[in-house]
Amino acid sequence: MRCKLCICELEVPCRIGASEQERAGTQIVWVNIELEFELPTADELGATVDYAALANDVKSFCANRSWKLIETMAADLADLVLNKSSALWVAVEVKKAALVDARFVSATVIRQRHTAT
Repeated sequence: MRCKLCICELEVPCRIGASEQERAGTQIVWVNIELEFELPTADELGATVDYAALANDVKSFCANRSWKLIETMAADLADLVLNKSSALWVAVEVKKAALVDARFVSATVIRQRHTAT
C-alpha cells in the first residue's frame, strides 16, 4: 500500500530571477511538494518521511544556490526530494509573485524513482 504526503506553500527565501539585478536580493517563493511512498508498517517517525527534516533540507538547499528560472528550481528540488527521502514519486511546484496582475506564476516538475527490474 502507498501513502501520499503534501507539504503545502512552504515559504522559501531564495535568489531567483532572469536578471542579475533580480537575483541580487533574496525573495520568497512558495514550494508545494507532493510525494508518494510505501505506507509505513510502524507508527514511528523513522518508518516514514520526516516532513520537517525535508522542509529544512529544501530551505538549506535554496539558501546556497540561485536560479534564473522557476522551472529549473523545481527540477532541482524534485531531485533533492528523491535523494533525501524514500519517495517513489514526487511533484514539486514553485510559485513566485512575478506579475502585477496575477497572484503568482508557477512551474511544476514531476519525477519518479527509477528502480531496477
